[in-house]
Formats: sequence, C-alpha cells, structure tokens
Amino acid sequence: MLNVEAVSRRFARDGGAPVVALDRVDLTLREHEILALVGTSGCGKSTLLRILSGLDRPTSGRVALDGRVLSGPTPEIGMVFQEPRLMPWLPVRENIRLAVLDQPRAIQDQRITAALDRVGLNDAAEAWPKALSGGMAQRAALARALVRQPSILLMDEPFSALDSFTKTALQDHVLDLWGRGGFTVVLVTHDLEEAAVLADRVVVMRGDPGRVHQVVEIDDPRPRDRTGAEVQRIKRELAVSLEG
Repeated sequence: MLNVEAVSRRFARDGGAPVVALDRVDLTLREHEILALVGTSGCGKSTLLRILSGLDRPTSGRVALDGRVLSGPTPEIGMVFQEPRLMPWLPVRENIRLAVLDQPRAIQDQRITAALDRVGLNDAAEAWPKALSGGMAQRAALARALVRQPSILLMDEPFSALDSFTKTALQDHVLDLWGRGGFTVVLVTHDLEEAAVLADRVVVMRGDPGRVHQVVEIDDPRPRDRTGAEVQRIKRELAVSLEG
C-alpha cells in the first residue's frame, strides 16, 4: 500500500526565504479505504496530492507504493482534477484513449469501452466535450483516470464546481464504483459533509507549513444519511478540529 514518510515540500521564492508548503507529513493508506483530506486554504492538501500522484516530488522524505519509492507518475495511481481537463478537439472516447496510448490498440479499445460503461457514458462516447454537462464531463475525466485500472484513485475537489444535485449524484456514483472496483480513494475536499458522507478516515491538515493535525475515524456504515445525526456529529468534530 502507499506510505508517506516524513514528506516535506519547499518552494523557492525570489528574493526571500523558501516557502514551506508541507512539513514532515506521515501517512499510511489502508487497502480499499476512502481517505479524505480537509484543511484550511494553503495548508498543503493539493501539494500532498500532487506528490502522491508523482506529478511533484518531495523536497525531503519519500512516498513508497508496496515498498517501491515513487519518483514519478505510475499506472497504479490515477488522478481526477477539480476541472475535467478534457481536450476540446477530441471526442470523449479519444480523450480517454490518451491514458492508454502505450497499450496495443485492441487493449485500448477494450479498456475504453469498459471505462465508459463503468461511468455510464457509453452513449456519449463520440460526443465532443463542449456538448457535455458538468457532471458528464467529470464522469469522462473519471473514466480517463480509471481506464488504466489503478489501485489508488486521487481526487482533487472533483465535485466542487458542480450544482448540488449533480454533486450528490456523482458522489453516490463514485461510492458505487469504489464498492465494486476494489481501489483506494484519496479525496481532497473543503466540504465537511462530503468528507463525513464518503470517507472511512478524515485527515485534518492545518498550519503554514501544512501538517497533519488530527485523523478522524468514521465507523458509520454506508450508505450514510446526509442529514442524519451521525453525519452532523462528524461535521461538527471536523469543524472544531479545523478551528481549534
């Protein structure tokens, strides 16, 4: 599984001291869990996610997947960003193909069809990105992340730009995919209700530089009542942790 060991990240700043975004973060993912990262703006949540994805490298410390130290992106880890980031000149099917161009064509087609089916976009395979609703575009981005069949899916506020109804529907869809897919999810979110509804554990990050302040375990069985007493209690606990 994925282990984060004493990871720090510093950025150079012209004419001044380096900016420290993360300071000695330790974290171990559990197999087939949903882990949410919450925290105030600037506490390093997205920086940590980029390091986990291999898109950025720690200044010190290391990230290891099944004992192998990561030095860049790997097929075992997929990522969904806040914006779908679809290429507007390619239809949905070809956008997803971009993630498997290193595979033989027959395997590409097989995996693309399976990914489209998983996210419910078979009927939109030939659609242009501009014709998609916000929810459909994010489903296409999700299919592109899942087409390589990763064991870990990283999600950087993937629902934040969606309306409330679409957001809830896509959250439920991700839960269904996770339940059937056997992968682990790391979700960055500002939405405490989202964290309380989706996650098995919530990591609360605070500070500048960012550090792990608290880890909140959630034992409430799924599906969870968004307006129920337990979800509301978890939201209050997270809010206190962020403010304390």
